[in-house]
Amino acid sequence: MSTRKPPPGWTLLKPGRSGKGGTWQHESGWIVAHCGGFSPTCPYALIDPAHPGDVTMSHNGLGFASMQAARQVVEDIAAGRRTPTDDCCTPGTRRVPCVTADGTNVPIRLGLPGRGAR
Repeated sequence: MSTRKPPPGWTLLKPGRSGKGGTWQHESGWIVAHCGGFSPTCPYALIDPAHPGDVTMSHNGLGFASMQAARQVVEDIAAGRRTPTDDCCTPGTRRVPCVTADGTNVPIRLGLPGRGAR
């Protein structure tokens, strides 16, 4: 397991394999969880404390490619800059749109390893 200090406001709930991934909880109650697979492209999903039975995905219906991107979205939600929705989603799924609370279109940077952000 990694010995790096967790970012402020985050607690490790369950370590991942080889110290990577895992399940983390933000002080706001939001959870970032790795799917557990060895080679997924977008392995991180969010769990909203107000909707614990639903999985919250990125704006395009995929998970997040990096822990850093997923954490940033949670921190944006906690700060009121983004609002998750179930608009245009299947039951049990929510998404985080690119449009921020002030109406600005800010893409979610997925940060795919080796391919840069998209």
